[in-house]
Amino acid sequence: MGEMVDRPVMLLGAGGHARVVVDILRCAGQRVGAIVGDARGDLPLAPNVPVLQDDDEGLALALTEGMTFIVAIGNNARRRRVWEQFVAAGVPAARAVHPTSHLLGGACCDQGTVVCAGAIIGVGAAIGSDVIINTGAIVDHDCRVRHHSHIAPGVRLGGTVEIGEGVLVAIGATVLPGVTVGDEATIGAGAVVLRDVPPGATVVGVPARPMERRAELCMTGTG
Repeated sequence: MGEMVDRPVMLLGAGGHARVVVDILRCAGQRVGAIVGDARGDLPLAPNVPVLQDDDEGLALALTEGMTFIVAIGNNARRRRVWEQFVAAGVPAARAVHPTSHLLGGACCDQGTVVCAGAIIGVGAAIGSDVIINTGAIVDHDCRVRHHSHIAPGVRLGGTVEIGEGVLVAIGATVLPGVTVGDEATIGAGAVVLRDVPPGATVVGVPARPMERRAELCMTGTG
């Protein structure tokens, strides 16, 4: 693991989330070797770091320079596509864990995952690859968060929650203990999830309900 940490990290993405990842790497003493993306405004994100516009160019540089990589893109589907491209080419993934976050006893995070400032990952929790655990999120004991998911700022996952692949749990949502959220589901901002969510569903509100059902209730004035 120490050998991997010493290698420069290529960031794939140049938006707001990439700025956050640059700061995490800096705080953790890791070096950004290059950034791939459309750098605008107050970018580039790090001084004296080359900024490339093309993923293929970035892939070639990562391979020749022996870099690791992190996909610094918030959108799950886009992040997964780039992740799979680089993994298939044999580029090893890095991991970015902010020093103010807490991984408690037995908690683990796979490669490619970003754990932002103030996040807490509880005892025995397991986080998959290419996951974002965003600022101040709480993932309690024995949770499972599968690959390519995004746990947004201020989210609270109770103990033993199961989050499938490619799930978005939006800002400030709460998922009660023992609930399972299926692959590719979306939990709306501020929602409180009391029961299991099927794959691909979008739920919103307090308590959380499928979006289609809520729209129907608004139209009929019942419920």
